[in-house]
Amino acid sequence: MSKKITLLLLVLFMSCSVKKGEEIEVYIPENISADSAIQILKNKSVVKNKIIFKFLLILTGKDKSIKSGLYKIKQNEEYAKIIKIISEGKEMLIPITIPEGKTLKEILRIIQKSNIVDSLELYTYVNNYDVKKNLNINLPSLEGLLFPDTYYFSKHSSAKSIITLMIKRFLYVLKELKCKNEFIDTAVIIASLVEKEAMVDRERAIIAGVFYNRLKLGMKLESCATIEYILPEHKERLLFKDLSIDSPFNTYKYSGLPPGPICSPGSLSIYAALNPAKHDYLFFVSKGNGTHYFSKTVREHERMKRKFLIRR
Repeated sequence: MSKKITLLLLVLFMSCSVKKGEEIEVYIPENISADSAIQILKNKSVVKNKIIFKFLLILTGKDKSIKSGLYKIKQNEEYAKIIKIISEGKEMLIPITIPEGKTLKEILRIIQKSNIVDSLELYTYVNNYDVKKNLNINLPSLEGLLFPDTYYFSKHSSAKSIITLMIKRFLYVLKELKCKNEFIDTAVIIASLVEKEAMVDRERAIIAGVFYNRLKLGMKLESCATIEYILPEHKERLLFKDLSIDSPFNTYKYSGLPPGPICSPGSLSIYAALNPAKHDYLFFVSKGNGTHYFSKTVREHERMKRKFLIRR
C-alpha cells in the first residue's frame, strides 16, 4: 500500500472523530462476516460510512477478528475505538444478583427476567438429569447448588454457561470452607434449613447445632421452613393442616433430613452447617424480632412458645 493511500486513509480516519452522541446497544452474533457486522453497525447509526470503516478494518488487520457480543458504543465514536471494542470482545455485561435463600424456581425466574437466555432452553437444561449426574452429588435436583451471588453475563448467554458458572461458584465456596466430598449432601441440606430459619448471623451456628442434636437423638427436625418449601404460596403463619402435608420434605411428618436442600444457602450458612455450635439445645422459637429463644426441654419450649406468640 502506497504512502499516499495510507495518508489518505489516516485523514479520513481523523475526520470521523466528531462530537459523540448517546450510547447505543449493538449486538453482534456469532460467526458473522465483517460485511454483516459493519451493516449492523450502520443500521444502529454507529457507523456512517461503511466503505471507510471497512478500509480501516482491513488496514488494521481486524477484519477477521470481530467477536460476538453485546456492546455499548457511542454514536459518532472514533472508528479506531469501535474496531478496538468489537475486536477485543469488550462487550457489555449484564449483572444478575441472586440473594441468599432463594429456591431454584425463584432463581430461574430472576434469570428469566434478565432476558439473556431463552426460557425454554434454561428450564430444559436445569431439568437435564445428566447435568446433576456429572457433579457426583447425591441430591435430587440442582436445588441448593446455584450459589447466591452477583454474576455478570453477556446477552444471549447459553443456559449451560450460566448454570455452570453458578455451580462452579458453589463448588469453589465448598472447597474454600474445606467441605469434604462425602459430607456435601448433608452440609448443603442443613445449610439451606439454617438459611431459611436464621435471621441474624450469630444464630446460624446455634440453629445448625439444634438440627444436628435432633438428628443424633432420632427426633424429627420439625422445621417450619420445610413446610413453606412444599406450599404453593408463602403463608405468614402456618396452620396445623399444613404440618400434615404428605411430602418427604415435611420434617414434621418424617424423621431425618429432607431429600434435598430447600433453597440456595449463602457461605455463612454453609459455614454454620460445617461448624455447628456445641450445645444441648433441641428447640428454638422466634421472638418476633429476628432472633430466637433456644430451649433444652419440651416444657421450656412450650412455655416460650406461649410467651412469644402472645406478644405478636
